[in-house]
Amino acid sequence: MSGYLTSKNKSDCVACGACEQVCTCSAITMRIDEYGFLYPVIDHEKCISCNRCVEICLFEADLKKHKGPLYS
Repeated sequence: MSGYLTSKNKSDCVACGACEQVCTCSAITMRIDEYGFLYPVIDHEKCISCNRCVEICLFEADLKKHKGPLYS
């Protein structure tokens, strides 16, 4: 499973902003698209490729890891 950060498919993002909050380089900002929805935008000049954003994103990670034993 992949999320918006890797797929760029807007349906893979719930605009929670976790990726923006975890980024220590301020490389991610939440911006409004043409329909008024927020999506993360990565400034690749600031990004150090630490992958903290990918690790924090529920849609980037394996859902079983986050939902616990009920969904195993």
